[in-house]
Amino acid sequence: MISEIHNPIPILYLCPHGDRAGAERMLDALIRGHLKTETVCFQPKVICGTDGKFSQGLRTDSIPVEIHQMRLRSLFSSVAWLRLYLQANKIRLIHTTMAHYHQFAWLASRGLGVKCLWFNHGPCSARWWKGVAHTFPADAVVVEGKFIAEQHKGFTFSPKPHTIALGLENYWFEKRPDLRTAKRAELGLADTEFAIGILGRIEEWKRQHCFLDAISYLPPDIIANSHFFIAGEPSLGRGQEYFHQLKQMHEIHPDRERIKILGYVESESFLEAMDIVVHCAENDPFPVVILESMAKEKIVIGSNSGGVTEMITSGNNGFIEDPTSSKNLAGVITKAILQNSILSEMRLAAKETVLTKFNSQRLVEEFEALYCALVRTI
Repeated sequence: MISEIHNPIPILYLCPHGDRAGAERMLDALIRGHLKTETVCFQPKVICGTDGKFSQGLRTDSIPVEIHQMRLRSLFSSVAWLRLYLQANKIRLIHTTMAHYHQFAWLASRGLGVKCLWFNHGPCSARWWKGVAHTFPADAVVVEGKFIAEQHKGFTFSPKPHTIALGLENYWFEKRPDLRTAKRAELGLADTEFAIGILGRIEEWKRQHCFLDAISYLPPDIIANSHFFIAGEPSLGRGQEYFHQLKQMHEIHPDRERIKILGYVESESFLEAMDIVVHCAENDPFPVVILESMAKEKIVIGSNSGGVTEMITSGNNGFIEDPTSSKNLAGVITKAILQNSILSEMRLAAKETVLTKFNSQRLVEEFEALYCALVRTI
């Protein structure tokens, strides 16, 4: 039990990068959740391979963050550096967010009495062989849902995974008309116009091109009263070529005057400004952006793959559609716009789903219970 812990346990969060992708947004809620508990049982420390908005935000709030990139081509020196860090900071538990960084954690912690938890959130592949990183053991593995649990059954020596769904901090459930008004003004939106957006890292498997294709099939009267936004940027060293292709598609799109490619945006203000949020990614394990959109009472149209169906019950708290069928996706967007005034129950159901199933309090409690079970075995 957490109440049995008298001294805060130093726990290391080991992340390949400092950007605010889905896994890092979850970690942000988890780390801050530790510090909000009445009795602080865990003392979080963070190592990021690169600096970014995630790591910078933690430092702003005086959470210890070190930037140190570990590479396979310098395996021995990376493991030696991490081993010295673990000893100097008396770390008892490592929580890693990517398989290749879990390798460093496992090797560096041998013989030190440090437990290793691997949070496997993807990427997903239908291949049986998922790379050497997945062959490394772990003291515990956490996955976000049924889809990624099934993917984890590949070639691995790790134990059966614990399922802990993502959770959002309380501020996501607050209505922010000030943010909505300001962002819509910035985007040039009139009060009577619809805003339909897609938000996420720019990468081919995110399939933002499907959103562009679907717009071509929308009726002229829908186009005339709507604006469409692609928000996000390439990161993790990937997606630059695909981003260039998207821009080329935009330049020749018949409705290009109604479409904007925005690049990086602050997710809360962007989602507040939208009326409908579309998600097109292929086999996304558990997209946080869907939870964020639902918490903001947006109509969400999710992809029919990955873990999306664990979040959305189509027709109840959102819609599910195959984004590779441009006509079908356009049909659902059209339906959401035409029925906008009578979809209030769907918006409320979306928010209630996140409030009850995907809140940060549950996330923190479930992780801390697992942490305690691990450290008691040291």
